[in-house]
Amino acid sequence: MTKANTVETTAGYWEPHTSSIDFCETNYLHSNYIAEIHNVWSSIIGLSAVGLFGLLKGNPTKEIRYTMLYLSLFVIGIGSACLHGALHWVYQSADELPMLYLIICLWYCISECESPRGHPANPHFPVLMVIFAAVNTVIYYAFQNIYLVFIATFSTSAIVTAVGIAELLFFREGRGSAGKRIFCTGMIVYLGISTPFWIFDMLACNRVLEVADNASIMPWWALGMTPHVIWHLGAGFAAYSLGLSNSCCRLEVLGIPYDVSYTLGGIWPIVRTREGEKEKSV
Repeated sequence: MTKANTVETTAGYWEPHTSSIDFCETNYLHSNYIAEIHNVWSSIIGLSAVGLFGLLKGNPTKEIRYTMLYLSLFVIGIGSACLHGALHWVYQSADELPMLYLIICLWYCISECESPRGHPANPHFPVLMVIFAAVNTVIYYAFQNIYLVFIATFSTSAIVTAVGIAELLFFREGRGSAGKRIFCTGMIVYLGISTPFWIFDMLACNRVLEVADNASIMPWWALGMTPHVIWHLGAGFAAYSLGLSNSCCRLEVLGIPYDVSYTLGGIWPIVRTREGEKEKSV
């Protein structure tokens, strides 16, 4: 990606940058200590805050698998904020490696979704996943300077994950509509909104900056804001939706009655178990 600055900026504290990718937002537009300020705050709100919400409200079965999932999302947001703030290779790995770890957490949630509580179908799966994560980490660092390798790896893994959850929700008898709705909403946001905006931001950066950096069009607080902000917000929602839809499936397997409510104008789902109704033996 090549971008041409359309406004005068100050010298950056973190220069020279060492990350293998420099995103579209004009560097150091608002501060010489923060390279991409809009991508920083959107990482915290769209990823870390969503992960924190998942830790507090997105684990109705109270199982460690979902805790690890949302903790990974929280860490992704911190790493992403650091990456966009400094464009340093260390912070790039702090962003991208947890994304791969989150996928691995989802794989575990999928593989053990239909297992009785306390009796995993694959007792050695956690150890295998740790080994797999370690191997992925080594491969990642071997090719970190080639951004497309990470994109290809993550995209393929995300597709496999989505297919796995869809199979649990749509191709098993007795699945309720709540989990299906949450899953579909997350996929629509991710594939229909977030990803197209991310692609546009990457491929049409100069056109984006003609608007984003135009002080006569953008208010001062939004000056320099690019569509990558939408990617952060949508990707966090999609990750939360995948985890929550899997939770719905898990609740149904365990025989735990639950209800789904929606906040933020009927967009944001929250799953709660019904008080006073005990888990059925499976």
